[in-house]
Amino acid sequence: QSGVSRQLFDRWATDPKNGVLIAGYAVEHTLAKEIMSQPKEVVTMEGRRQPLNCLVDYVSFSAHVDFVQNRDFITSVNHRGILVTQ
Repeated sequence: QSGVSRQLFDRWATDPKNGVLIAGYAVEHTLAKEIMSQPKEVVTMEGRRQPLNCLVDYVSFSAHVDFVQNRDFITSVNHRGILVTQ
């Protein structure tokens, strides 16, 4: 719940043009699990409350795929900007 992906989330979460795709299982008491219920606000890493205006969606996704399967999935999404993190 830290690092570059979290920093980007904190920066981008207020913009309704952005989106977060939760891929796979989300553990209880994590940011991923929290935003799946689409709260009005989230707490940033610095402890500030800010609105959650971005789209949040979930897709069942297995981490047990190879490069070709990941590439095909990302290609099928067909979006001009995708950030993939673990």
